[in-house]
Amino acid sequence: QFTRKRAIASAAAVTIVWLALIPLLTVYFKADSALPFLLFAPVWIIGAAAAVDEGFLTGNHKFEVIGIVLIAESVIKLIFTWLLVSSGLSAFVYAAIPSALFVSFLIGWMYAAKLKGNTIELGLKGTLTFPTKFLVTSVFTKISIVAFLSVDLILAKHFLSPEEAGKYAILSLAGKMIYFVGTLFSQFITPVISKEEGKGIKNRNSFNRLFLLSIVASGA
Repeated sequence: QFTRKRAIASAAAVTIVWLALIPLLTVYFKADSALPFLLFAPVWIIGAAAAVDEGFLTGNHKFEVIGIVLIAESVIKLIFTWLLVSSGLSAFVYAAIPSALFVSFLIGWMYAAKLKGNTIELGLKGTLTFPTKFLVTSVFTKISIVAFLSVDLILAKHFLSPEEAGKYAILSLAGKMIYFVGTLFSQFITPVISKEEGKGIKNRNSFNRLFLLSIVASGA
């Protein structure tokens, strides 16, 4: 709860900056209206809160819950998009993104709220220090994924015509499907290995298994 509050506060500041930059973003992406950027604004706050719960659930190895949240978000986004388009409200179709994210956040929050914390008695020798290296590694891992999946599309939207950018997005998605399959197992490396490190387990068996599965998935 403490971390979620801090994340929401930081995301609120980012949202203010996002709203201030909307005129520039509209020009950069050659958009006809600022409405899509306004509809997307809630994603920063909702996404930050959802990310905290996702990290909490992942750290507790509740991978089945994470799967439910991801599937629910995709399905709800598709349903909202279909409803808006079929109702003649295509201009508001971007609202499907924060709407689906909010519903998936509620699902993850309900599961996270049910997890009970363990009382840990720490002596002087057991004092914990902030895991700076772990944080930096996790942040760069997420940034690399976002950069790989999004930067080329952002540049394409800026330099290409809307029709050409749409064609590029389809070709880009086809190529990234290999990446999606290859990361099915690598996403478990950080939570599994970090939990073993926290327990003082110093073996590479879990990492080697996940690494091998990732190679097989990418090769297939």
